Amino acid sequence: MQLRGKNGMRSLVALSLFLACADGSHTTLEPMDARDAFVGVELAITLRAADPTVAVDYDYSTDLDLKSRRLQATLTSYAEGIAIFRWTPLAADVGAHQIVFSAASGGATDRQTVTVTVKGGDDSIVFREPVGDGTTFDPSMSNGCAEVSLLVDSTGTTQVTLTQGSPWPDNAQITQAGPLAGLLQFCPSNEQQGTGSIFPLNVIANDEDQHSATKKYTFVLGTVQHPVVGPDGGTCDMTSPLITTVKGDPFTHGDVSSGKQIHFNTVVSDDSGVGGVVLVYSLSADMSNANQMPLVCVGQSCTASIGNPLCGATSTSAVVYFTITASDAANNVAGCAANITTVTGSFNVSGSSGC
Repeated sequence: MQLRGKNGMRSLVALSLFLACADGSHTTLEPMDARDAFVGVELAITLRAADPTVAVDYDYSTDLDLKSRRLQATLTSYAEGIAIFRWTPLAADVGAHQIVFSAASGGATDRQTVTVTVKGGDDSIVFREPVGDGTTFDPSMSNGCAEVSLLVDSTGTTQVTLTQGSPWPDNAQITQAGPLAGLLQFCPSNEQQGTGSIFPLNVIANDEDQHSATKKYTFVLGTVQHPVVGPDGGTCDMTSPLITTVKGDPFTHGDVSSGKQIHFNTVVSDDSGVGGVVLVYSLSADMSNANQMPLVCVGQSCTASIGNPLCGATSTSAVVYFTITASDAANNVAGCAANITTVTGSFNVSGSSGC
């Protein structure tokens, strides 16, 4: 049999691959080219067996530890001898790497090396821990302190600095525990325990290129016991409070002239009852120099008043940024922790700067 020209050569190659695999003595991977990858962007490489009818076990090895990191690489097999390798590179992966793919079948193994060059890309910072918006703890049952692990994923940097944001309660501190990890600890004083039950705070992660991310978190002081099913067999209410309305004077007209106060009128509802509601407000979007005060609740209606934010200011307008955090009454079943809801917002005010 004669095979001529370019198409003839391809037929000869395909025929040789088929013959090699037909008796199960050898599995051949189709050729793969070198690839470029970018930090923070998923790379997908498709592996194909020359004979799609042969059962193949795929694997890979490389100089990087891609199988135990948080953003693990995956290698998934599909029908017809196809597998897909997926990997999202991190900033520490920048450079050229050799990935050796193997395909085993019938006692034989074929290997191919693919050179992947990782280049810079996305610089995002994301908090992976803590999960959720807050936690409830009983100071009398936890040595007076609550500890929460902080963990950041960043595809654009190998190290971040964890710092205090605003608001920030007294007796809370951050300890850097690694390039992307830390520990948040809150040890409320007896005075704090006697005057409040909700303590919101912000944790900020910054890298050397001034990228940042903020984690809003709230500590609620309350009785937390185990098990979470009460002795009478009752089940804990896992439903968080519902904040359905946030209104205020002068929300409708935005005029704070003549020393008018701003009155927050908030409707908070929960089947277990409302345990506490706290307002945090600032004239800065990053909530720096924030003020904190409890809302007074009568039934589901919770109110608070703040002074004229333009008092003593040179400007006749401002933006007020606020966060309202509500907790329920720790359910009606003994041993159940409080649930938390947080809403944020802002509004414009204008008027004279007089107090």
